[in-house]
Amino acid sequence: MAFTDVEMAILSQLSYREFAADNSEKKTLYSFLDENLDVLKDELGEGYHTAIENLMDKVEGEDYIIIHSVEDSHDTGFAAMAIKDPNDVVTVACRGTESFRIWKEESRKDVFEDISLALPTETNQQRELQLFMKEVQAKGDFEGYYFTGHSLGGNLAVYGATMLVDSKLLRGCRTYNAPGFNSVFMTENADKFFFVEDRIINYQNEKDGVSGSFMNPPGKTIVLECRGWDLAHPIGIDAHGIDHFMIGEDGGFQRNTTGFKQSTIVGELLDGVTQLSDIVVFLGNVLINGWDSVKETVRRLVNQKYVSAHSYIKVDTDTLRTYAARIAEVNRRINIADKKMDKLYWSVGLFDLWNLVKADAMTSENWKLNRCQTYLLETATDFENAEYVISTQ
Repeated sequence: MAFTDVEMAILSQLSYREFAADNSEKKTLYSFLDENLDVLKDELGEGYHTAIENLMDKVEGEDYIIIHSVEDSHDTGFAAMAIKDPNDVVTVACRGTESFRIWKEESRKDVFEDISLALPTETNQQRELQLFMKEVQAKGDFEGYYFTGHSLGGNLAVYGATMLVDSKLLRGCRTYNAPGFNSVFMTENADKFFFVEDRIINYQNEKDGVSGSFMNPPGKTIVLECRGWDLAHPIGIDAHGIDHFMIGEDGGFQRNTTGFKQSTIVGELLDGVTQLSDIVVFLGNVLINGWDSVKETVRRLVNQKYVSAHSYIKVDTDTLRTYAARIAEVNRRINIADKKMDKLYWSVGLFDLWNLVKADAMTSENWKLNRCQTYLLETATDFENAEYVISTQ
C-alpha cells in the first residue's frame, strides 16, 4: 500500500487546500505538501506532526505526481486530486464539506450535497466524480486505485470505489467521519457494494454525530478515540474534524476500546431523518424542481383525460399511516435532543452559551410535522371510510 491509513487522513485534509489552476503542469505531491506544510500542521495538530514529516520523507525525490485535480467551487462544489505513485497506482483524495457557513456560496454547494445524500438519486458531486475518474483513466492504464476523503469527501470516496468500471482495480478505500447513503441507494447498488466492501474501511470518531448518518457506508467501520475533548459536549459536530482522531504511540490511530460511538444530538436528529427517507425524497423534489412539479402531478391526477384512461387510483392507507408514524418518531427524537440540550446550560461556558441558545431555539417539537402527521392520518381514515361506503352500496 502506497500510503498508511494515517497518511490517507493527511491527504484527505490536504485536499481542502487550493489546487493548481493549470493541470497541464504536473505538480509533485512533495511540493504540494511543502507549500501547505505550516497550515497542514496547524489544522491537524501536534499529534500528526511526525506522520506529516514521515510522509514528506517518503515522497521526496520519488515519482509521486498529482496527475489531475479539479476545483469546481462556483458550480457544484466538487474538488478532488489524483496522485500517481511510482508503481502506477493512483490515489484519489476527495474534498469534503468546507464549512456550514451557508451565507457563503461554496459552503451552500457542499451543504446542499450533504442534504442530497438523503435522496435516492445521484448527487451533483457524485456525477462530477464519475467525470473526474473518466479523465483520470484516460491519462494511462494504471495498475489500481485507492480512494480517500473526509466527511462528504469520504462519501464520495466510497461512491468512487463502488462505481469503478472494473472492481478488481480497487486497492482500497479509507474514509474519515463520512456519512453513509440512504436505504434506497444502498438497495439499488447492493450488487456493486458486495464486490468492494471488503476493501473499504470507515474511521469514525467516537464523539462525532455526522459519520454513519443515514446508513453506515459499506465496508468495515472502526471507532476511534477522540482527542482534545475537554468538555462532555453531546452535540456531536465539534469532533467531526480529522484533527480530533487520536494518534497512538505506534503512529497509528488509537481505537475506542468499546467499539461503540457515544450518543449525540446531531446523531439523534440524523437518525430521525432516516425514518423519513421517502418523505425527504418528495421534499427534495420540491426543493430541486419547485412546486410546479407538484402542481403538475396534481393537475394530471384531476385531469378528466387522465382519470378516464385510468379506471382506478390505488391508495395504500397502511403506507400513509406508516409515514405518519415515522413523522411522530422524528418529533420524539427532536424532543429527546431538546431535553439533552437543555441540560447543557449547566455545563457550557460563556463562550459556547450563545451558540447553545441558537441551537436550542431550533430544536423543539415541530408543529409543521405535527400537521403533516395529522393530515396523513385523516387522509387515510377518509379513504377507508369512502371505500367502506362504496363497497356497501
